[in-house]
Amino acid sequence: MQIEGRTALVTGANRGLGRHLAQQLRDRGATVYAGARKPESVDLEGVRPIALDVTDPASVAAAAERAGEVSILIATPARRRTRSCWAGISRTSAWRWTRTTSARSR
Repeated sequence: MQIEGRTALVTGANRGLGRHLAQQLRDRGATVYAGARKPESVDLEGVRPIALDVTDPASVAAAAERAGEVSILIATPARRRTRSCWAGISRTSAWRWTRTTSARSR
């Protein structure tokens, strides 16, 4: 998969697996939106921190609007069990993330 020049959004990019994947995408030439509930907690240089709480449909819609067309979406799981609104993603403008990623990976 071509990563250089693509736009990616990574949830949970402030720590753990999400942070690692955001760093790897950045290092491979992607424009990276680093999603976190507290965007000020994202400490990676060269990424674009973005407020994103996947349990809040309004937050997902706002992040989708800000990030625009994303060709790589990585939704890392939270440590605790929460009701994620990714299950209802078709009801938000964030649905285009899934469509774009699916269409381009074929």
